[in-house]
Amino acid sequence: MLPAALDNIKGTEEDLGALGAEVLAYTDKDQALTWNWTRLPNGMPQELSSSIQGYLGGKLTKEGMLKEFQINWDNLSVQ
Repeated sequence: MLPAALDNIKGTEEDLGALGAEVLAYTDKDQALTWNWTRLPNGMPQELSSSIQGYLGGKLTKEGMLKEFQINWDNLSVQ
């Protein structure tokens, strides 16, 4: 939900581009996922980023990355 000050800003496809217009259409139909980083335990986004970088850099397998996700979730969720 947008603050009242921002709910009247309209953009055309020309303003937004094709991708922006498509995202707006999904959002208007409540079909877009929300931004949920703020709901993660403190420090989790940084830990996720580190694990993802390790995977992309070839230092972790997919399974290793997912294992690190779980370990970090377990450790940070109890704080």
